[in-house]
Parts: sequence; C-alpha cells; structure tokens
Amino acid sequence: KILSSNDACWNEITGVHLSYLLAELTGGPIGFSCDLAALSDETFEALRAHVARFKEDREFWRTCEGHILCSTPSVSVLEFTEKTYSQVRLVAIAEKIRQTGLTVYPAVDPLADYRDRDGNIYRGSLLAEEGIRLPLKDSHTATFLELFKI
Repeated sequence: KILSSNDACWNEITGVHLSYLLAELTGGPIGFSCDLAALSDETFEALRAHVARFKEDREFWRTCEGHILCSTPSVSVLEFTEKTYSQVRLVAIAEKIRQTGLTVYPAVDPLADYRDRDGNIYRGSLLAEEGIRLPLKDSHTATFLELFKI
C-alpha cells in the first residue's frame, strides 16, 4: 500500500493508488521522502518510468503553462499546455469521490485535430465546445490524458 501525507506534514495519512502518486509528481520537482529500496518492484518500476519520461519531456515541462481547470475538495483537474497548443496534458485527481467521471474543456486549437497516446483522434473544435470525458476510477486515484496536435 502506498501512503500519502495528504498535507506534507504527516498529520493526515491516507492510502493512495499508484496513479494518484504519479499525478502528484506531475508538473513539478520530483522528490521522495521514503526508502526507495522498500518499494514494491511494481511501484519502483512505475516511478522509474515516470522520472525517465519526465526527463524525456524536459523541454515541454520547462516551457509549458499550468492551469487549474477544477479544484474542489473531491476532484482537481490540472492542464499543462504549450503556447501553441501543440501538446495538452490533463491530469484529473480524485480525492474522495462518488462520481465515475467528469467532462473537462481543455485549451486547444479549435482548427486543429489532436491524437492521444492510444491513437484516438479528436477535433479541436469539438474538444473546445463539448469537452472530453475523463473517467474517475475510485477515491485517491488519477486519470491522465495527453493530446498531441496533428
């Protein structure tokens, strides 16, 4: 089980899903206050891959803008994008939820089409007008969506 301090002072400890941990490490400095050798192989590999990807995408993270699309006690949605909207990265972070998803309206170029990592194609105009549904699996989980202008 992965534990989170939830307040950075260890006053409110809660168990979280690996996706939640990766979301908390997205878009900023990465730091750990644990014994990495004590992590399960699965968790260590996921963290290693996350850090490696962060390094590969260093230029994006160095120049992107971050926006808070939603901030409630139960759900937060963060958007990271370049000024040209060539890449848009969304992170939906669920705290304690009773819903199965939410629709977000990312900042995109309405004249462009976008592709996600699974190869799905989205029209920028529809993303701007109708939004996109992000699933929320459970409390203390996160959902990621990356869109690339084509």
